[in-house]
Amino acid sequence: MRFDDRIKKMLEVRSNHKISISSDCVFLALDIQSKTKEHLSSNTLKRLLGFLEDERTPNPATLEIIARYLGFKEWKDVEKFDKSYSGIMPGTRRGDFICNYSLSPNDEIKLTYNPDRIVIIKYLGKDEFEVLESKNSSLQIGDILTIPTGFRNHWSLIVINIRRNGQDLGGYEAGLVGGIRFKLIKSDSTNNRTSGVK
Repeated sequence: MRFDDRIKKMLEVRSNHKISISSDCVFLALDIQSKTKEHLSSNTLKRLLGFLEDERTPNPATLEIIARYLGFKEWKDVEKFDKSYSGIMPGTRRGDFICNYSLSPNDEIKLTYNPDRIVIIKYLGKDEFEVLESKNSSLQIGDILTIPTGFRNHWSLIVINIRRNGQDLGGYEAGLVGGIRFKLIKSDSTNNRTSGVK
């Protein structure tokens, strides 16, 4: 059995970590253990996520651990939820979360977080955003941010890479205390920005 892309995306949202290479499964195994107090080996996750070839059916107990990690009571609830999954995790109000699926290129988002940080970013597509404005933040105008899982109010923001002047600077986490607040900014035909969160 191999998880489809939607379940993989759910795992990325829950872990706030992009799963693109086999070593990401080591991080995921540690995160599962941290949040559920239950152990899954990274090799099991590599098989389920397609990094190791193996057609064996996973142990039902494995799927139940993953279900609990994702916030469900049992695996059958994951399968039902997966059919309509759009980036909203259980227990999250729709207005408190926005996933990249729902964004269009050139959409702009205003982020605010403590202490007195304001950042405006533009969606470029493929999980990448360009910094348009930055106040009291170490992010700089023109930085390209890779943010794979969208934005969730009151949660910290995980940026898995910053590209500045063609150089990769690595990851970044914003809003460690109190999380971030986001506001989708609608651009008008003259490309002027409307006001964001106050």
